[in-house]
Amino acid sequence: MVDQLDPAAVAALAAEVEADLVVVGPEAPLVAGVADRVRAAGIAVFGPSKAAAELEGRRRSPRR
Repeated sequence: MVDQLDPAAVAALAAEVEADLVVVGPEAPLVAGVADRVRAAGIAVFGPSKAAAELEGRRRSPRR
């Protein structure tokens, strides 16, 4: 079992199974940087970068 919030573990599994595409979601793994790490390993990813996910998360937060 792989921790979905561990970018290195997800990237290693994707490489091990020779994935052509990794779909990352929901929000927590995206904010953890999983998509960035998998993309850096040279594997195609469907999902925004950590920075974009954080921005989207802030946008949804209630304003004070």
